[in-house]
Amino acid sequence: MHNHKYDYFNTVDYLDYLKKNFDIIDLGPSGPDETCKRPDIELIFNYTELLRINAGESLLEIGCGLGRLLDVLGKRYCVISGGVDVSEEAVRLAHERLPEMAENIKCVTAEALPFPDSSFDHILCWAVFDLTDQGRALSEMIRVLKPGGEILLTGKNDLFMDDDDDALIAETKSREKGIPNHYTNYDAFRAAIEVNGCEMVMQHFFLRRGDFMRGAHLVSRPAKFIEYCVIIRKNFNAPQTIIEIAETHSRTWKQKNE
Repeated sequence: MHNHKYDYFNTVDYLDYLKKNFDIIDLGPSGPDETCKRPDIELIFNYTELLRINAGESLLEIGCGLGRLLDVLGKRYCVISGGVDVSEEAVRLAHERLPEMAENIKCVTAEALPFPDSSFDHILCWAVFDLTDQGRALSEMIRVLKPGGEILLTGKNDLFMDDDDDALIAETKSREKGIPNHYTNYDAFRAAIEVNGCEMVMQHFFLRRGDFMRGAHLVSRPAKFIEYCVIIRKNFNAPQTIIEIAETHSRTWKQKNE
């Protein structure tokens, strides 16, 4: 696969960033930088348990990177796991680490998934939705999800606290490093979910950068927040509809800098 839009994901800098930031705490030796905070595996399990995954079901991870989380979840839940990532080198390394899963780990984009409609029982999009064309990626995830299936997804909101300096620094540093982050318009996000035959069954909101790692969430939507974690359930197959739901600069950053 070659598309200049995705060149960043095949650079040495990106592979270094991936290895440094997307290890899972307690499963790898590297340390995070100011653009990203790594997930604690127990925090991830707290959320995957809410998906009610049964042995033998199918799970797709969007942005599987080096395959670390895909491997852990496959073993924990005894599921048929698959993953996609746009980084050719990351996928190659994942194939080396997980030869038994290699056939199911593909180098493709989240915006054009090579799977038939209603293919998966569960989809995980953890800490990578920000890197996608969100409207198209969301539409594709819903398309390949079975009715009754669920998506566990995290993202960054486009309007957060004016004094959340850590979030503003992370946004600025990400752009300096060429990391193509996107910030979600949450109202448009909800509309896109509903028009595609789905509903939110869980919403957690994190006011400030770092709250996610601490497990400090709200269940009622505040006016401003930096991150969210949601579970989306597909109720029925609807005509695929794409709505633009994100921009490359947060509204908070724009208000501060423009």
